Amino acid sequence: MAFGHGRFVVVENSFVLVSTNGVNWQRISVGASPFTSIAFGSGRFALGSRTGTMRSSVDDGVTWTRHDTSNSAPISSVVFGNGSFVAAGEGGLLMQSDPVVVLSIENAHNPALTIRGPRWREYQVK
Repeated sequence: MAFGHGRFVVVENSFVLVSTNGVNWQRISVGASPFTSIAFGSGRFALGSRTGTMRSSVDDGVTWTRHDTSNSAPISSVVFGNGSFVAAGEGGLLMQSDPVVVLSIENAHNPALTIRGPRWREYQVK
């Protein structure tokens, strides 16, 4: 189970269950892979599977994008920390995502461009 953006998301084989209150749940099909683990970080959920693939959602668990990891070892856990997702699995498998960087423009009286990501890195906007 993971929590983010005011939602609980639970892994259930090839589905996720999404709830805003922990009582009422919506069941959403993710794909054919049996998913084993979930994490939330930097505005997105990430799933690991028994087939070594991963999926992510930036819309609170409603739609999921498949990510090819070039890996077939089962993923047993996914965590988020210091700007990256890290997946661990069978045979000593460890995979780390590229740093997750979020660019946003705030619409206030004084609009501001904000970049959020890992500290001590250089970011360039073109």
